[in-house]
Amino acid sequence: MKTRSSPLLAAALLALQLARPASADTIYSNLQNIAIPTTFAGVYLDLDTGTTSTSSFTGWDINPFYGGVGISNSAAFQPVRTGTGNLDAVLNLAAGSVISGSLTFSTGIGGSGDDNAHIGAAGNQFQVGTSGYLGFKFTTNNSSVPLYGWMGVTLTNDVGGAVIKDWGYDDAGGSIVTARVQQGAASGGAQTVTLSPAIGESFTLGSAITNTSGNINSVIKTGEGTTILKAANTYTYTGATAVNAGTLRINGVNSGSGAVTVSSGATLGGSGTVGGATTISGTHSVGSAAATVGTQNFSSTLTYASGSIFEWDLSAATSDPGAAAANSGTYDQVVSAGAITGGSAVFKIVLGTNTYADAFWNTNKSWTNIFSGAGTPASLSAVFNSFSGTGLVAGVAAGEGQFSFNGSTSTLNWTAVPEPTSALAGLLLGAGLLRRRRTAGTLRTPTRPSRSPSIIGTRCFYRLRARVE
Repeated sequence: MKTRSSPLLAAALLALQLARPASADTIYSNLQNIAIPTTFAGVYLDLDTGTTSTSSFTGWDINPFYGGVGISNSAAFQPVRTGTGNLDAVLNLAAGSVISGSLTFSTGIGGSGDDNAHIGAAGNQFQVGTSGYLGFKFTTNNSSVPLYGWMGVTLTNDVGGAVIKDWGYDDAGGSIVTARVQQGAASGGAQTVTLSPAIGESFTLGSAITNTSGNINSVIKTGEGTTILKAANTYTYTGATAVNAGTLRINGVNSGSGAVTVSSGATLGGSGTVGGATTISGTHSVGSAAATVGTQNFSSTLTYASGSIFEWDLSAATSDPGAAAANSGTYDQVVSAGAITGGSAVFKIVLGTNTYADAFWNTNKSWTNIFSGAGTPASLSAVFNSFSGTGLVAGVAAGEGQFSFNGSTSTLNWTAVPEPTSALAGLLLGAGLLRRRRTAGTLRTPTRPSRSPSIIGTRCFYRLRARVE
Protein backbone atom coordinates (compact mmCIF):
# COMPACT_ATOMS: atom_id res chain seq x y z
CA MET A 1 0.00 0.00 0.00
CA LYS A 2 1.09 3.58 -0.45
CA THR A 3 2.84 5.21 2.49
CA ARG A 4 3.11 8.86 3.37
CA SER A 5 6.35 10.49 4.45
CA SER A 6 6.82 13.95 5.92
CA PRO A 7 9.46 16.20 4.29
CA LEU A 8 10.92 16.78 7.75
CA LEU A 9 11.69 13.07 7.96
CA ALA A 10 14.17 13.10 5.09
CA ALA A 11 16.96 14.19 7.40
CA ALA A 12 15.82 11.75 10.08
CA LEU A 13 15.87 8.93 7.53
CA LEU A 14 19.53 9.60 6.80
CA ALA A 15 20.39 9.93 10.49
CA LEU A 16 18.54 6.82 11.56
CA GLN A 17 20.04 4.75 8.76
CA LEU A 18 23.55 5.28 10.06
CA ALA A 19 25.47 2.09 10.71
CA ARG A 20 24.73 0.53 14.08
CA PRO A 21 28.20 -0.07 15.53
CA ALA A 22 29.02 -2.42 18.37
CA SER A 23 29.76 0.54 20.59
CA ALA A 24 26.77 2.29 22.10
CA ASP A 25 25.59 5.36 20.21
CA THR A 26 22.55 7.54 20.77
CA ILE A 27 20.52 7.87 17.58
CA TYR A 28 18.41 11.02 17.60
CA SER A 29 15.57 11.87 15.22
CA ASN A 30 15.92 15.66 15.26
CA LEU A 31 12.76 17.62 15.97
CA GLN A 32 9.87 16.14 13.97
CA ASN A 33 6.56 17.45 15.38
CA ILE A 34 4.54 14.73 13.64
CA ALA A 35 0.87 15.64 14.02
CA ILE A 36 -1.38 13.10 15.75
CA PRO A 37 -4.78 13.30 13.98
CA THR A 38 -8.09 13.49 15.85
CA THR A 39 -9.26 10.39 14.01
CA PHE A 40 -9.37 6.72 14.82
CA ALA A 41 -6.71 6.05 12.16
CA GLY A 42 -4.19 8.32 13.88
CA VAL A 43 -0.62 8.19 12.59
CA TYR A 44 1.58 5.12 12.25
CA LEU A 45 5.34 5.57 12.72
CA ASP A 46 8.31 3.30 11.97
CA LEU A 47 11.28 4.37 14.13
CA ASP A 48 13.80 2.60 11.90
CA THR A 49 13.13 4.80 8.90
CA GLY A 50 10.99 7.65 10.18
CA THR A 51 8.21 6.62 7.80
CA THR A 52 4.68 7.74 8.73
CA SER A 53 1.26 6.86 7.36
CA THR A 54 -2.43 7.05 8.30
CA SER A 55 -2.70 3.37 7.37
CA SER A 56 -1.04 0.35 8.92
CA PHE A 57 2.10 -0.84 7.12
CA THR A 58 4.77 -3.47 7.65
CA GLY A 59 7.34 -2.29 10.16
CA TRP A 60 5.24 0.28 12.05
CA ASP A 61 6.00 0.67 15.74
CA ILE A 62 3.57 3.09 17.40
CA ASN A 63 0.14 4.44 16.43
CA PRO A 64 -1.31 7.24 18.58
CA PHE A 65 -4.86 8.34 17.61
CA TYR A 66 -7.67 10.67 18.69
CA GLY A 67 -5.00 13.24 19.59
CA GLY A 68 -3.27 10.72 21.82
CA VAL A 69 -6.26 9.51 23.83
CA GLY A 70 -5.47 6.13 22.32
CA ILE A 71 -1.99 4.66 21.79
CA SER A 72 -1.51 1.32 20.08
CA ASN A 73 1.77 -0.48 19.62
CA SER A 74 3.12 -3.31 17.53
CA ALA A 75 4.70 -6.39 19.08
CA ALA A 76 8.14 -4.92 18.20
CA PHE A 77 7.53 -1.72 20.21
CA GLN A 78 6.70 -1.81 23.92
CA PRO A 79 6.12 1.44 25.85
CA VAL A 80 6.89 1.71 29.57
CA ARG A 81 3.60 1.12 31.42
CA THR A 82 2.10 1.38 34.86
CA GLY A 83 1.64 -2.42 34.81
CA THR A 84 2.55 -5.49 32.82
CA GLY A 85 -0.78 -5.80 31.01
CA ASN A 86 -0.77 -4.83 27.34
CA LEU A 87 -3.66 -2.43 27.98
CA ASP A 88 -2.19 -0.79 31.09
CA ALA A 89 -1.63 2.95 30.88
CA VAL A 90 1.47 4.30 29.18
CA LEU A 91 3.70 5.96 31.77
CA ASN A 92 4.84 9.58 31.56
CA LEU A 93 8.53 9.86 32.45
CA ALA A 94 10.36 12.93 33.67
CA ALA A 95 13.32 14.32 31.74
CA GLY A 96 16.47 12.68 33.07
CA SER A 97 14.83 9.29 33.72
CA VAL A 98 16.90 6.20 32.98
CA ILE A 99 15.25 3.77 30.58
CA SER A 100 16.39 0.16 30.80
CA GLY A 101 15.12 -3.37 31.21
CA SER A 102 14.36 -2.68 34.86
CA LEU A 103 11.19 -0.76 33.93
CA THR A 104 7.76 -2.28 33.34
CA PHE A 105 6.88 -3.49 29.85
CA SER A 106 4.30 -5.79 28.32
CA THR A 107 4.48 -8.11 25.31
CA GLY A 108 2.65 -8.49 22.03
CA ILE A 109 0.37 -6.03 20.27
CA GLY A 110 -1.10 -3.65 22.81
CA GLY A 111 -2.87 -0.39 23.40
CA SER A 112 -3.92 2.16 25.96
CA GLY A 113 -7.00 4.31 25.77
CA ASP A 114 -10.33 5.28 27.30
CA ASP A 115 -10.66 2.13 29.40
CA ASN A 116 -7.32 2.76 31.10
CA ALA A 117 -6.64 6.45 30.55
CA HIS A 118 -3.16 7.94 30.47
CA ILE A 119 -4.44 11.47 29.77
CA GLY A 120 -5.17 13.86 32.62
CA ALA A 121 -4.98 11.26 35.40
CA ALA A 122 -3.14 11.90 38.64
CA GLY A 123 0.45 10.91 39.32
CA ASN A 124 2.78 10.23 36.40
CA GLN A 125 0.17 10.41 33.66
CA PHE A 126 0.25 12.76 30.69
CA GLN A 127 -1.50 16.09 31.06
CA VAL A 128 -3.49 17.52 28.17
CA GLY A 129 -1.36 19.80 25.99
CA THR A 130 1.74 19.38 28.18
CA SER A 131 4.92 17.85 26.82
CA GLY A 132 5.99 14.55 28.31
CA TYR A 133 8.15 11.53 27.58
CA LEU A 134 7.24 7.92 27.11
CA GLY A 135 9.98 5.31 27.40
CA PHE A 136 10.12 2.25 25.20
CA LYS A 137 12.02 -0.79 24.10
CA PHE A 138 11.81 -1.96 20.52
CA THR A 139 13.45 -4.21 17.96
CA THR A 140 14.45 -2.90 14.57
CA ASN A 141 13.18 -4.32 11.30
CA ASN A 142 16.44 -6.25 10.91
CA SER A 143 17.33 -7.34 14.44
CA SER A 144 15.79 -9.05 17.45
CA VAL A 145 18.02 -7.26 19.98
CA PRO A 146 15.86 -5.03 22.23
CA LEU A 147 16.89 -1.37 22.15
CA TYR A 148 15.83 1.21 24.75
CA GLY A 149 14.73 4.74 23.99
CA TRP A 150 12.47 7.69 24.75
CA MET A 151 9.90 9.65 22.78
CA GLY A 152 8.84 13.24 23.37
CA VAL A 153 5.10 13.76 22.90
CA THR A 154 2.36 16.31 23.48
CA LEU A 155 -1.00 14.60 23.83
CA THR A 156 -4.49 16.09 23.81
CA ASN A 157 -7.99 14.89 24.59
CA ASP A 158 -9.14 14.33 21.01
CA VAL A 159 -8.41 17.89 19.86
CA GLY A 160 -5.74 19.41 17.64
CA GLY A 161 -2.20 20.17 18.72
CA ALA A 162 -1.08 16.67 19.63
CA VAL A 163 2.35 15.72 18.23
CA ILE A 164 5.17 13.22 18.35
CA LYS A 165 8.00 15.69 18.88
CA ASP A 166 11.16 13.60 18.66
CA TRP A 167 12.83 10.43 19.89
CA GLY A 168 16.18 8.89 20.69
CA TYR A 169 17.46 5.40 21.38
CA ASP A 170 20.66 3.55 22.23
CA ASP A 171 21.63 1.46 19.22
CA ALA A 172 23.49 -1.25 21.17
CA GLY A 173 20.84 -2.20 23.72
CA GLY A 174 22.20 -0.15 26.60
CA SER A 175 20.25 2.09 28.94
CA ILE A 176 19.53 5.67 27.90
CA VAL A 177 18.62 8.84 29.78
CA THR A 178 15.52 10.72 28.66
CA ALA A 179 15.94 13.92 26.65
CA ARG A 180 19.70 14.38 26.99
CA VAL A 181 19.67 15.58 23.39
CA GLN A 182 16.94 17.90 22.16
CA GLN A 183 16.35 20.18 19.21
CA GLY A 184 14.32 23.31 19.83
CA ALA A 185 11.68 24.72 17.53
CA ALA A 186 12.81 26.97 14.70
CA SER A 187 12.75 30.71 15.26
CA GLY A 188 13.84 33.22 12.67
CA GLY A 189 15.39 30.53 10.50
CA ALA A 190 17.49 29.10 13.36
CA GLN A 191 17.30 26.05 15.61
CA THR A 192 19.38 24.86 18.55
CA VAL A 193 20.38 21.35 19.59
CA THR A 194 21.08 21.06 23.31
CA LEU A 195 23.30 18.29 24.66
CA SER A 196 22.85 17.98 28.43
CA PRO A 197 24.34 14.89 30.12
CA ALA A 198 24.42 15.26 33.91
CA ILE A 199 27.56 14.86 35.98
CA GLY A 200 28.89 11.32 35.66
CA GLU A 201 26.91 10.68 32.47
CA SER A 202 28.36 10.20 29.00
CA PHE A 203 26.81 9.47 25.64
CA THR A 204 27.96 9.33 22.04
CA LEU A 205 25.71 10.97 19.47
CA GLY A 206 25.88 8.64 16.50
CA SER A 207 23.51 10.58 14.24
CA ALA A 208 24.35 13.82 12.47
CA ILE A 209 23.26 17.25 13.61
CA THR A 210 21.99 18.93 10.47
CA ASN A 211 20.45 22.10 9.15
CA THR A 212 16.82 21.09 8.55
CA SER A 213 14.12 22.60 6.36
CA GLY A 214 16.20 25.68 5.67
CA ASN A 215 16.85 26.34 9.37
CA ILE A 216 20.44 26.80 10.56
CA ASN A 217 21.29 24.61 13.53
CA SER A 218 23.55 25.56 16.41
CA VAL A 219 24.76 23.35 19.27
CA ILE A 220 24.86 24.10 22.98
CA LYS A 221 26.62 21.68 25.35
CA THR A 222 25.30 21.99 28.90
CA GLY A 223 25.43 19.64 31.89
CA GLU A 224 28.58 18.45 33.64
CA GLY A 225 28.77 15.15 31.75
CA THR A 226 30.40 14.22 28.44
CA THR A 227 28.99 14.12 24.91
CA ILE A 228 30.95 12.73 21.96
CA LEU A 229 30.01 13.81 18.43
CA LYS A 230 30.83 10.88 16.21
CA ALA A 231 28.95 10.94 12.90
CA ALA A 232 31.46 11.33 10.08
CA ASN A 233 29.72 14.09 8.15
CA THR A 234 31.19 17.15 6.53
CA TYR A 235 29.83 20.20 8.33
CA THR A 236 26.13 19.32 8.28
CA TYR A 237 25.19 22.25 10.49
CA THR A 238 26.46 25.78 10.03
CA GLY A 239 25.55 27.49 13.29
CA ALA A 240 27.75 28.13 16.32
CA THR A 241 28.89 25.56 18.88
CA ALA A 242 28.99 26.63 22.53
CA VAL A 243 30.52 24.35 25.17
CA ASN A 244 29.12 25.91 28.33
CA ALA A 245 29.70 23.04 30.77
CA GLY A 246 31.12 19.55 30.94
CA THR A 247 33.02 18.03 28.02
CA LEU A 248 32.34 17.95 24.30
CA ARG A 249 34.54 15.63 22.24
CA ILE A 250 34.48 15.94 18.48
CA ASN A 251 35.48 12.69 16.77
CA GLY A 252 35.10 12.77 13.01
CA VAL A 253 34.24 15.82 10.93
CA ASN A 254 31.09 17.25 12.42
CA SER A 255 31.63 20.32 14.57
CA GLY A 256 29.78 22.67 12.26
CA SER A 257 31.37 25.61 10.49
CA GLY A 258 30.20 28.35 12.86
CA ALA A 259 32.21 29.82 15.73
CA VAL A 260 33.16 27.47 18.58
CA THR A 261 33.42 28.80 22.14
CA VAL A 262 34.51 26.86 25.22
CA SER A 263 33.57 28.51 28.51
CA SER A 264 35.70 28.56 31.64
CA GLY A 265 35.28 25.24 33.43
CA ALA A 266 34.23 23.41 30.25
CA THR A 267 36.36 21.14 28.05
CA LEU A 268 36.75 20.62 24.32
CA GLY A 269 38.41 17.43 23.11
CA GLY A 270 38.37 14.81 20.41
CA SER A 271 40.32 13.44 17.49
CA GLY A 272 38.30 14.99 14.69
CA THR A 273 38.04 18.27 12.82
CA VAL A 274 36.66 21.47 14.32
CA GLY A 275 35.26 23.67 11.59
CA GLY A 276 34.74 27.15 12.97
CA ALA A 277 36.94 29.80 14.53
CA THR A 278 37.54 28.47 18.04
CA THR A 279 38.07 30.35 21.30
CA ILE A 280 38.96 28.35 24.40
CA SER A 281 38.44 29.90 27.81
CA GLY A 282 38.27 26.52 29.55
CA THR A 283 40.33 23.39 28.82
CA HIS A 284 41.51 21.90 25.54
CA SER A 285 42.08 18.16 26.03
CA VAL A 286 42.89 16.44 22.73
CA GLY A 287 41.98 12.76 22.34
CA SER A 288 38.99 10.62 21.47
CA ALA A 289 38.40 9.85 25.16
CA ALA A 290 39.68 11.05 28.50
CA ALA A 291 43.40 10.48 29.14
CA THR A 292 44.07 9.28 25.58
CA VAL A 293 46.38 10.89 23.07
CA GLY A 294 45.23 12.03 19.66
CA THR A 295 45.40 14.60 16.91
CA GLN A 296 42.78 17.31 16.53
CA ASN A 297 42.44 19.46 13.43
CA PHE A 298 41.11 23.01 13.19
CA SER A 299 39.90 24.42 9.89
CA SER A 300 39.98 27.99 11.15
CA THR A 301 41.69 30.00 13.87
CA LEU A 302 42.38 28.72 17.39
CA THR A 303 42.59 31.19 20.27
CA TYR A 304 43.59 30.36 23.85
CA ALA A 305 42.10 32.98 26.16
CA SER A 306 43.85 34.16 29.31
CA GLY A 307 43.83 31.39 31.95
CA SER A 308 42.74 28.66 29.54
CA ILE A 309 44.49 25.28 29.72
CA PHE A 310 45.95 23.09 27.01
CA GLU A 311 46.32 19.54 28.38
CA TRP A 312 49.19 17.77 26.67
CA ASP A 313 49.04 13.97 27.14
CA LEU A 314 51.94 11.56 26.77
CA SER A 315 50.75 7.99 26.44
CA ALA A 316 53.91 6.39 27.78
CA ALA A 317 57.38 7.11 29.06
CA THR A 318 58.59 6.21 25.56
CA SER A 319 56.91 9.24 23.97
CA ASP A 320 60.23 10.35 22.53
CA PRO A 321 59.96 12.91 19.73
CA GLY A 322 62.57 10.96 17.77
CA ALA A 323 63.57 11.96 14.28
CA ALA A 324 60.16 11.48 12.63
CA ALA A 325 57.70 14.33 12.21
CA ALA A 326 54.70 12.16 13.08
CA ASN A 327 53.75 11.63 16.70
CA SER A 328 53.22 7.86 16.23
CA GLY A 329 50.24 8.06 18.58
CA THR A 330 52.36 8.71 21.65
CA TYR A 331 51.56 12.34 22.41
CA ASP A 332 48.90 14.93 21.58
CA GLN A 333 49.07 17.08 18.48
CA VAL A 334 47.06 20.04 17.19
CA VAL A 335 46.96 20.86 13.48
CA SER A 336 45.46 24.19 12.51
CA ALA A 337 44.87 25.86 9.17
CA GLY A 338 44.27 29.20 10.89
CA ALA A 339 46.44 31.19 13.26
CA ILE A 340 46.98 29.84 16.80
CA THR A 341 47.11 32.73 19.25
CA GLY A 342 47.01 33.35 22.98
CA GLY A 343 49.27 35.01 25.49
CA SER A 344 48.39 33.97 29.03
CA ALA A 345 47.34 30.34 28.68
CA VAL A 346 48.60 27.36 30.69
CA PHE A 347 50.46 24.40 29.16
CA LYS A 348 49.57 21.38 31.33
CA ILE A 349 51.73 18.25 31.18
CA VAL A 350 49.75 15.02 31.72
CA LEU A 351 51.87 11.92 32.26
CA GLY A 352 49.12 9.44 33.06
CA THR A 353 50.63 6.51 34.97
CA ASN A 354 54.21 7.59 34.26
CA THR A 355 56.50 9.54 36.56
CA TYR A 356 59.53 11.73 36.15
CA ALA A 357 61.59 8.95 37.77
CA ASP A 358 61.31 6.99 34.49
CA ALA A 359 64.58 6.60 32.61
CA PHE A 360 63.01 8.41 29.66
CA TRP A 361 63.55 11.73 31.45
CA ASN A 362 67.28 11.21 31.99
CA THR A 363 68.16 12.88 28.68
CA ASN A 364 67.22 16.13 26.99
CA LYS A 365 64.17 16.15 24.65
CA SER A 366 62.63 18.50 22.11
CA TRP A 367 59.13 18.31 20.58
CA THR A 368 58.76 20.46 17.48
CA ASN A 369 55.39 19.29 16.14
CA ILE A 370 52.90 19.51 19.01
CA PHE A 371 51.34 22.41 17.12
CA SER A 372 51.60 22.25 13.34
CA GLY A 373 49.90 23.33 10.13
CA ALA A 374 49.65 26.69 8.44
CA GLY A 375 48.64 28.33 11.71
CA THR A 376 51.63 27.13 13.77
CA PRO A 377 52.64 29.93 16.14
CA ALA A 378 56.14 31.32 15.76
CA SER A 379 56.71 30.68 19.45
CA LEU A 380 54.79 28.68 22.04
CA SER A 381 55.85 31.19 24.66
CA ALA A 382 53.71 33.75 22.81
CA VAL A 383 50.65 31.56 23.51
CA PHE A 384 51.45 30.00 26.92
CA ASN A 385 53.09 31.75 29.83
CA SER A 386 53.16 28.97 32.44
CA PHE A 387 53.35 25.22 32.99
CA SER A 388 51.34 22.99 35.30
CA GLY A 389 50.97 19.28 35.89
CA THR A 390 51.70 16.41 38.22
CA GLY A 391 55.08 16.85 39.90
CA LEU A 392 55.63 20.24 38.29
CA VAL A 393 56.42 23.39 40.22
CA ALA A 394 57.00 26.41 38.00
CA GLY A 395 57.98 24.02 35.24
CA VAL A 396 60.47 22.02 37.33
CA ALA A 397 59.71 18.34 37.86
CA ALA A 398 60.81 17.35 41.35
CA GLY A 399 64.48 18.00 40.66
CA GLU A 400 64.57 15.76 37.56
CA GLY A 401 64.59 18.45 34.93
CA GLN A 402 62.78 21.42 33.46
CA PHE A 403 60.38 22.21 30.65
CA SER A 404 60.83 25.34 28.59
CA PHE A 405 59.79 26.86 25.28
CA ASN A 406 62.28 27.83 22.64
CA GLY A 407 61.89 31.57 22.36
CA SER A 408 62.11 31.67 18.59
CA THR A 409 60.41 28.45 17.48
CA SER A 410 57.30 26.43 18.28
CA THR A 411 59.32 23.89 20.27
CA LEU A 412 58.88 22.35 23.71
CA ASN A 413 62.16 21.48 25.40
CA TRP A 414 62.95 19.18 28.29
CA THR A 415 66.31 19.74 29.98
CA ALA A 416 67.34 16.91 32.26
CA VAL A 417 69.18 17.66 35.51
CA PRO A 418 72.75 16.36 35.06
CA GLU A 419 74.23 13.78 37.41
CA PRO A 420 76.25 15.40 40.23
CA THR A 421 79.98 14.73 40.39
CA SER A 422 81.12 12.15 42.93
CA ALA A 423 82.59 14.83 45.16
CA LEU A 424 79.41 16.91 45.06
CA ALA A 425 77.33 13.77 45.57
CA GLY A 426 79.25 12.99 48.73
CA LEU A 427 78.63 16.47 50.09
CA LEU A 428 74.92 16.27 49.24
CA LEU A 429 74.59 12.85 50.82
CA GLY A 430 76.31 14.02 53.93
CA ALA A 431 74.00 16.99 54.15
CA GLY A 432 70.95 14.79 53.61
CA LEU A 433 70.07 16.56 50.35
CA LEU A 434 70.56 13.58 48.04
CA ARG A 435 68.73 10.27 48.01
CA ARG A 436 70.49 7.08 47.04
CA ARG A 437 68.77 5.10 44.35
CA ARG A 438 70.13 1.73 43.33
CA THR A 439 70.14 1.02 39.60
CA ALA A 440 70.13 -2.29 37.80
CA GLY A 441 73.43 -4.09 37.99
CA THR A 442 74.81 -2.19 40.95
CA LEU A 443 76.80 -5.11 42.28
CA ARG A 444 79.80 -5.53 40.04
CA THR A 445 83.15 -7.41 40.04
CA PRO A 446 86.14 -5.06 39.85
CA THR A 447 87.59 -4.77 36.37
CA ARG A 448 91.00 -5.59 37.74
CA PRO A 449 92.17 -7.36 40.88
CA SER A 450 93.43 -5.39 43.83
CA ARG A 451 97.20 -5.15 44.17
CA SER A 452 96.79 -6.51 47.63
CA PRO A 453 95.83 -10.21 47.46
CA SER A 454 94.06 -9.86 50.77
CA ILE A 455 91.65 -7.30 49.36
CA ILE A 456 89.41 -9.11 46.89
CA GLY A 457 85.67 -8.59 46.73
CA THR A 458 82.95 -6.55 45.17
CA ARG A 459 82.09 -2.90 45.29
CA CYS A 460 78.57 -1.38 45.38
CA PHE A 461 77.93 1.61 43.14
CA TYR A 462 75.03 4.03 43.52
CA ARG A 463 73.47 6.24 40.96
CA LEU A 464 73.00 9.65 42.52
CA ARG A 465 70.37 12.22 41.62
CA ALA A 466 69.27 15.42 43.26
CA ARG A 467 65.67 15.27 44.47
CA VAL A 468 63.18 17.71 45.87
CA GLU A 469 61.33 15.60 48.42
